[in-house]
Amino acid sequence: MTVRQVANVLELLEYFAERGRPATLAEISKHFGWPRSSTFNLLGTLVNRGYLYEPRAHEGYYPSPSWWPPIQKIDRAAPLPADSQSVCWVFPSPSKRMLMGVQNNQLS
Repeated sequence: MTVRQVANVLELLEYFAERGRPATLAEISKHFGWPRSSTFNLLGTLVNRGYLYEPRAHEGYYPSPSWWPPIQKIDRAAPLPADSQSVCWVFPSPSKRMLMGVQNNQLS
């Protein structure tokens, strides 16, 4: 079962990650084929919660740094399998990322 509204937020985050720049309501609505009213409501909710912002008035929305603190907390609390290889993303800052390998709980 998929909760459509949750899936929409995740798809929106993936869209911004790929796009790498702000997007207007019209661009987002067109890209996903969402009704403008639904897109407006979704973006408005994320703006009101502080998770999206407009870097320049009326030129588009972009994810805010507000995502960073909860992501860090989740990452710090994540248990690593004791005897398996894992790969994880490390975000030293909101604008930079690097790939680190973890094998047997040792960074490589």
